[in-house]
Amino acid sequence: MLYFLAHGFLYPIEKRVKMPRARKPSDELVNKRKRVQRAIKSLEKSLQKPLPESERKIRKDYISRLQKGLKQTYIGRISDKGQRLMAIAQANRRLDVLVKRAREVRGGTRKTLERERSMAIFKTEMRAAAKGEESVFGQYGREKINIFFRYTQNIWDKPSVPREQRIEAVMKAYDVDNVNELFERVMSENRQALDYVKALHEGTYEIEDDTNYDGGSPEYLLAVDPDVIR
Repeated sequence: MLYFLAHGFLYPIEKRVKMPRARKPSDELVNKRKRVQRAIKSLEKSLQKPLPESERKIRKDYISRLQKGLKQTYIGRISDKGQRLMAIAQANRRLDVLVKRAREVRGGTRKTLERERSMAIFKTEMRAAAKGEESVFGQYGREKINIFFRYTQNIWDKPSVPREQRIEAVMKAYDVDNVNELFERVMSENRQALDYVKALHEGTYEIEDDTNYDGGSPEYLLAVDPDVIR
């Protein structure tokens, strides 16, 4: 204990304990943003390594989408307390999605971890595209995913291939390490189907007279012949 001298006497000095400030509703937003920002920095650092151009592009696109998502979580001045709490709740929900995406793409310095990160990004974006949401696959993302799986159907459509391992089975069959390069390769093999997709969205698509269409799968998949590899 510390003392001070006054009038010939020593008096104890009471040490003031600084109390932590009360948590604010916005504190949780700050913590979640930091997690996403760490993921962004990790992805940006990974771009310094030698990467296939298709992989580099998809990572840049993924970073842009995370950054865009973060901007949408910032709240301006809202004087009404109720409205501010509602805005914070909405930002929290958006951040929960971003944190999940950031957690799924954690990588590392080892080659295996980077390969896992590439796969995680691809699967995360594939799920978004399949739902018709914005993804790194750009315009017609959902249709591109359908074309990819139709073209590779002979590989993954087997009782021995679990649903969650379909992409890994396809990569093994083609003997490739990078899923994004494989995706670009499949799209290149199916330019006619992609042209049909574009025409379908523009309202100029017509099925050829000799096409046997049963009304099941999307019409543009008629232009996709499943690969007979293995």
